Amino acid sequence: MIITGQKDTEGKFMPFTKEIPVNNFGGRLICNSGICWAIKDSYGDWVSPNMHKLGLKCIVVLKNN
Repeated sequence: MIITGQKDTEGKFMPFTKEIPVNNFGGRLICNSGICWAIKDSYGDWVSPNMHKLGLKCIVVLKNN
């Protein structure tokens, strides 16, 4: 899977400057450097882990490679 960007709390898409290849490890999307870019929330959406800790939902946008 590849992360292309994320949606802000109002649903506006914000593309990343570079696509990030990630692998699914038990409900977490992690890149080759070991950074967790997304987690599954209670609704089954991939969200930003940092924003999730703050109580905000920022959905991470993926595409399959």
